[in-house]
Amino acid sequence: VPLLTTVSSENILALFAHLLNERRVIFCASSLSVLSTGVQSTLALLYPFSWQHVLVPVLPEALLSFCCAPMPFVVGVLSQQLQLLQLSTTAEVLPAV
Repeated sequence: VPLLTTVSSENILALFAHLLNERRVIFCASSLSVLSTGVQSTLALLYPFSWQHVLVPVLPEALLSFCCAPMPFVVGVLSQQLQLLQLSTTAEVLPAV
């Protein structure tokens, strides 16, 4: 339920479409609990399908360069680390809170 209260319905639909198209998705939140819950809740939307690619609910700061990898992934990044992240044009960032 936290996903439904923190992300707009338009972003949920866009997120669902990006996941089905196996795009790169980066979540951003200020709280670890909101971030990890949001990532896990999003993947539950795919049922009966499952995410077969890289999944990192909370990406450590030391691994932020991983977000430039040319493969589908779902990762969560804390808000304070977002300014350190150089986003490519194909990644999607959905601010949770």
